[in-house]
Amino acid sequence: MSGHDEWINSGINVAWLSRRIPDDLPDAFDQAWDELQVEPAWRRWITLHHTAVKGNDVFNYLEVGDADAVKISHRRGGDLVYVVPVTYFEGADWRQRSRALIHDLYAARAERAHVEPPPPV
Repeated sequence: MSGHDEWINSGINVAWLSRRIPDDLPDAFDQAWDELQVEPAWRRWITLHHTAVKGNDVFNYLEVGDADAVKISHRRGGDLVYVVPVTYFEGADWRQRSRALIHDLYAARAERAHVEPPPPV
């Protein structure tokens, strides 16, 4: 890849913390990002707002585990922590759910950074 086609890292650190997580779920999450980062609207958005939503001064952490409910919290220093129960994926299209999670995480980050939200998924 070269130029505008270069791969963009999601900037999301994911921890898979439950024995109930299916083996293929992490791959579905990665596939969801791979699809989003080449969609023109998403690519423009993430490129334009890179520093605000995933630059060197921010940390985006997604924890998928045995939590009871979805929880988003902002930590001192600007870190964002998104906790999601593994049940969020049960009976669903994992890739679509992953796309929704990525969108919601970046929407929360964008709101905090006072920039426009990411495009719909």
